[in-house]
Amino acid sequence: MKANRKFEIAWQALPTGLNSFVYSIDNEYMKAKDHKTDVSNWDIKISLFFDKREDISLLKFDIDGKIKVPCDRCGDEFELQLWDEFVFYGKYTKDTDESGGDNESLETLFLDPSEPVINIENLLYENLLLSLPLQRLHPTDANGNSMCNPVALRLLNQLNKSEPEESTNSLMEGLKKIKIPNKSN
Repeated sequence: MKANRKFEIAWQALPTGLNSFVYSIDNEYMKAKDHKTDVSNWDIKISLFFDKREDISLLKFDIDGKIKVPCDRCGDEFELQLWDEFVFYGKYTKDTDESGGDNESLETLFLDPSEPVINIENLLYENLLLSLPLQRLHPTDANGNSMCNPVALRLLNQLNKSEPEESTNSLMEGLKKIKIPNKSN
């Protein structure tokens, strides 16, 4: 896939101090990334604060927006508010041995002084996906009640009550019956 130039930053031309950029992520962008998921209605704003200093730079990304996801409990779609932030330190180095032979580490982005432009698209995309919660449940109302589909909740409660309760774990009982001889010296 061809690199998207709107995610390129001419970091060497930036003035020293705080510089800010804003990126919008929508359905077309995610479709262009060939992102296949149950998430829809992407409406995300990512603010990048690039604090350029003489010895190191600080890149702080703020994710804010909303998406539409199916509830893991009832299956109905709902709007989920996303908020996250992540920080990277931009270290200026030409020497790949200094970076351990790796061009990126967990929180450090190695900026080659011979490369005047960096493309942050993959960094944005990966951290946006990491911002998605693993469990997606309808929020609760002011009284603490779930806003899930009441019919689905009723069916789940019925299924929960109709399952026979096992007082003991049969696997554990079978394991307890096994006699292992004691190997003493």
